[in-house]
Amino acid sequence: MDAGLLWTAGGTLAGCFALGLTSWQLRLQIRERRPGRTSGESEQRALPGPATVPVLAPVRSLPAEIRGRQEQLRELVGLAERPVGRVVVLAGLGGIGKSTIAAALAERVQAGIRRHVWWVSAAEPGSLIAGMLAVARVLGASVAEQEAIASGTPQAPDALWAVLEREKHRWLLVIDNADAPQALAVPGAPAGSTSVADGRGWLRVPRTGLVVVTTRQVDAATWGRGVLMRRVERLGPADAGRILRDLAPHGGTEEEAASLGDRLGGLPLALHLAGSYLGSDFALTRRFADYQRALDGSPQSMDLLTPDPDLSGDARSTVMYTWETSLDALARYGVPQARTLLRLLSCFGAATPIPDDLLQVGLLARLLPAEAATPTEQVIWLEQGMRGLIRLGLVSRLPASSEDGDDRALILHPVVADVSRAHLVADRRAGRPVAGAIGSTAADLITEALAKLEQDRPSDWPAFRLLAPHFRALLNTTADSLGPRDLTRIARSAGTLTDYYEWSGPAALGEEVARAALAAVSRLPAGDQEVLGLRYWLGRSLSLQGRWQEADTGLRLLHAAQVEHLGAEARDTLRTEGELARIVADLGRYPEAGAALRSVLAAQERTLGARHPDTLDTYHALGRVAARRKRWDEAESMFRTACDGRAAVFGIDHPATLASRNRLAWTVGQQGRLQEAEAELRTILGIRRALFGDEHHDTLATRERLGWVVALDGRLPEAEEELGAVVSARTRLLGADYLGTLNATVLLAQVIARRGRPAEARAMLDGVHQRQVRLFGADHPHTRETYELIGGLG
Repeated sequence: MDAGLLWTAGGTLAGCFALGLTSWQLRLQIRERRPGRTSGESEQRALPGPATVPVLAPVRSLPAEIRGRQEQLRELVGLAERPVGRVVVLAGLGGIGKSTIAAALAERVQAGIRRHVWWVSAAEPGSLIAGMLAVARVLGASVAEQEAIASGTPQAPDALWAVLEREKHRWLLVIDNADAPQALAVPGAPAGSTSVADGRGWLRVPRTGLVVVTTRQVDAATWGRGVLMRRVERLGPADAGRILRDLAPHGGTEEEAASLGDRLGGLPLALHLAGSYLGSDFALTRRFADYQRALDGSPQSMDLLTPDPDLSGDARSTVMYTWETSLDALARYGVPQARTLLRLLSCFGAATPIPDDLLQVGLLARLLPAEAATPTEQVIWLEQGMRGLIRLGLVSRLPASSEDGDDRALILHPVVADVSRAHLVADRRAGRPVAGAIGSTAADLITEALAKLEQDRPSDWPAFRLLAPHFRALLNTTADSLGPRDLTRIARSAGTLTDYYEWSGPAALGEEVARAALAAVSRLPAGDQEVLGLRYWLGRSLSLQGRWQEADTGLRLLHAAQVEHLGAEARDTLRTEGELARIVADLGRYPEAGAALRSVLAAQERTLGARHPDTLDTYHALGRVAARRKRWDEAESMFRTACDGRAAVFGIDHPATLASRNRLAWTVGQQGRLQEAEAELRTILGIRRALFGDEHHDTLATRERLGWVVALDGRLPEAEEELGAVVSARTRLLGADYLGTLNATVLLAQVIARRGRPAEARAMLDGVHQRQVRLFGADHPHTRETYELIGGLG
């Protein structure tokens, strides 16, 4: 019996919850907020903090013996022992036991076959990327490789597999709940251009490792060649009965257990839930035969609540009956909140760790009974409900992901989550007030948790990675039932999350969040300030992906709406106007961009002040435009103003200040003050290397500028070596089409030409020019400059 559940005859819990409960005590994290938001320029992002996403296999929850799967386990263990890598896909119904087989394999592998075992959830794109990032960190990936993986760009899987294939020891990677196989294809690629079967995404056949995928997708063609498909079938009556007797040894004879196991359809999830109930101290009946008679007489209306579309109507009712019976038992014995808490948890991501800290007792007011008046009583209410759910197997607790064991998380089986969501929908349609309270509470929990985080603070990024999948799930499960207050908070949090993705790298994920949130909050007025702000972050995410025309169109429509609803000189309106000007500069229309930025600057200085972060962003943007036009005196003045202001507001070594210092030093070097420029660039390089590592994109930006200053000083071999390293790193991590890769390649080609190798330089410039024509057009200034350089080589 679970020591945490000591039930009395009266149906109350013993005093084990009274003191020492730390899991859900009020954890009000008071954080110092920065005075303002800096621009999202790529140079200003920072290094992700330590990984907190659990990638440990859930072996603690395994039964003592895995019934009916010995043959499949033996085959998998045999594959794990071989030196040649394989991919195995375990496919079958939800609740059929795929994850249990994978966890049992992980347990055996951990016992001595391999050094590394990882468990990554593919239930949500965010949890997949966060898990892969944690795997790479364990294997000692460089900062640049981690950044590439976190970016969610097409190069992300390449970076991951470069790390995996360096590992000399054999390993096991379980990708769990990959029910949407396309999520394992090349991320960020155009729709229809790639699939998981082509082997270019997250799923590849390794040289020495073993990859096991669990999924409901049983079509072998989906997974491609080189993948070993294994169907996971229902258990036979004998094995099903043994599972029931393992959990409820006094429930009856082997024949009765086998009969009930057959009636439960041989589904391990249903068997586990029924056995847990029958073996508990609070079951109304503890006999297999009695449970089967009750099951045979249960109403069939539950067929409408479908846990898995592949299950027959009778099987759906059977699965439903198991946990509804358990929840009824908890209610009879004084824990009615278990059903409410299960519905609440189903609003978040299934098969994705739900951190304990998300369930802040102070935000559960709508769900708490009147008698839970004090903080201690409220914590007890939550603890009792969660312990009951865990005891019955409806919710599982993940092993701690930190050494001190303080970071704990819960996880909900996908089938349980699906059915609980269906119940919640049915309750809403029936007009039951508790359904609306649950949805609103879920929105409060996730939006409040996100509000405590800072997008540009690297130490907060692990928390963002944990919360992002649950926010995305909330958009799909609950947003359509929320009122204006909650939708406004959703829009604000979506903007925060999109901004986080900008800082941490994967702008494509930011775009997905922004679009999904805009659809979810479409019932809000078009002039709602939070909706307008979310449209801005969508435009930013498009611009960061180089989709400048698309971003320009969307932001111009937004700007007109902001002028109408907020006023021409409102802060948000000016921010959008400044972003439009930066996009115009990216499109190569420098005079137009400069004029627009000066107009914005004048309004910002008048309304916000000269030292406001938004104003300093505009000074920095003006410096970039002046530098592109080779107006070096003007560029130096703008960057120096931005640098001084940012140093005063944020500090001399803040990423935003370093960005302006970096640009300022480059501008100084372009004016011939090479020693001054080199000294400053080496200082910045030392800071960035210490903060981010040698191949972080901020560090590479400084190395690129330092390489060119060295070239201007005539030290061509040193310059070629440095610029060559920058081009190599950017190509490997970000791709040959990345703007920074193209710019550094042009500089490297000029150095090579000056060293007397014009043919090699011309070939490099021809490749850059072809890409620029395709990406920017033949008339873009970057394209024309490269063409002129090619002509100068003869």
